[in-house]
Amino acid sequence: MTHMPHLHGTLQRWAKPSTLLLMAMAVAYWAPGIFDRYIRDRPWISAALAVERSDHGVRPMVIRELVEAAAPVAGERLIWVEDSRGIRLCMSHREDSWEGRSARTWSAAAFFDHACAIPDAEPWRACTRFVVSTEWGSRDAFGPYCSELFDPAAPPA
Repeated sequence: MTHMPHLHGTLQRWAKPSTLLLMAMAVAYWAPGIFDRYIRDRPWISAALAVERSDHGVRPMVIRELVEAAAPVAGERLIWVEDSRGIRLCMSHREDSWEGRSARTWSAAAFFDHACAIPDAEPWRACTRFVVSTEWGSRDAFGPYCSELFDPAAPPA
């Protein structure tokens, strides 16, 4: 380093234990957010929905869902009924946390928290969207995830 005396002096000044400790604390504070924002696979959470007739006839319908969380997340889940033109007929939400893979079967009324009137005659789909935070506090939104169009007036298969 005889050719670069200024660089050598600068490195000696910055290589003090107190400076290294401050740099380590900064990395520990900001690194998790940087990991969530730029490195972690996306989406952090996803869902697949299917609307089906139950064994008891046209009503009640059941909604089968598969939710996959790539990392532990918690937050708000928006849920709505949408018609064939994409117009939201009603909306509900719930707070929850997700980790791993979970498959559930809901009655349509329970899935929408008894807040939505399910159309009897026109085709509709169930949709959901997640607004979640990771354990490090990074926040993002994923979705919407919608089922195929369900026609309650169509004869059972």
